[in-house]
Amino acid sequence: MREMYAKRVQGVEGAQSEMSLIPLGVYSHYKGNQYEVIGFAKHSETLEDMVVYKALYGERGTWVRPLSMWDNPIETGGKIVKRFEYADKAEQKSYRICEIDNALREKVQPILDETWGSPLLAVNGKLWDSKAMPGFVAVSVTSNIENYEVLGYLLYEFHDGVCEIMVLESVAQNIGIATSLMEQVKKIAKLGGVCKVIVQTSNDNTHAFRFYQRRGFTIREIRLGALDTARQLKPSIPLVGEDDIPLRDEIEFEIGV
Repeated sequence: MREMYAKRVQGVEGAQSEMSLIPLGVYSHYKGNQYEVIGFAKHSETLEDMVVYKALYGERGTWVRPLSMWDNPIETGGKIVKRFEYADKAEQKSYRICEIDNALREKVQPILDETWGSPLLAVNGKLWDSKAMPGFVAVSVTSNIENYEVLGYLLYEFHDGVCEIMVLESVAQNIGIATSLMEQVKKIAKLGGVCKVIVQTSNDNTHAFRFYQRRGFTIREIRLGALDTARQLKPSIPLVGEDDIPLRDEIEFEIGV
């Protein structure tokens, strides 16, 4: 497992168009091949809603199909089936947001430790112990409360007149979990008497750049070489991140509350 630097948004949900009636993600075609829906568009002449998707096999071409044809049932082998069947059942789960307690922390901590390599997070030039942080957890809604799943979590800290998101991870993607968790911490920040929420990420994390800016965050500071300093505290921080981009700098975002 490659340890990742704290502040990466894991599995951040993709932004869906207002026209979307289907979730982004992987689908199985009735003939067996898999495709990934990556976005939506409109036909330039008819304004018909279109699905943009790419093949996950062969030359991995990108295709466009009318949205009206996507869920259109067809007959094959004497049965009526969907043309495309959504492959990730996690997206279909209902969830609720809970404040973290001891029982939830026992569920969350192994996930966090596996993602970040240890309970310790190197942030702002110091090591922070995630086991002592307040936060929120997204859990699946089930009939048996003891069998719930952790679908995402967010931990935060108050310091220096701000509320900082220390770690945010969506285990189940594309159902609004990261956004819901972030809205909760914005409420807590306001109740705590601060006017800003901040969050940092590394220079390779382009998913986080899009996610935060789409939700009203602006760049507060760029710290060149900050990850070289962080490695002195936590040597296991990798040298290379997403898309083989060297991990060097921190970008801090902020939003008013």
